[in-house]
Amino acid sequence: MAVSALGVQRARQAAGNAARKAALIAIAMLGGAVALFCFSNAGLIALEQQMEPAAAWSVIGGVYGVAGVVLYVLAAFGLRRRP
Repeated sequence: MAVSALGVQRARQAAGNAARKAALIAIAMLGGAVALFCFSNAGLIALEQQMEPAAAWSVIGGVYGVAGVVLYVLAAFGLRRRP
């Protein structure tokens, strides 16, 4: 009986830790999205003062395109486990 109670307690602790970790990940993702939005708008405003708005948008899009390719390459090839 004591063994099953200990198992239940550990399962509750593990579930609590998993929920806490998931909440922290969600909060970090939300913070990252807000930061990305704010920095993108700041960069766009700064670029629009120097060039035409369409050119500024294309520069921002190009930056995100390059970042996407780099992240894809890292995810596809850089994180493989080598035997």
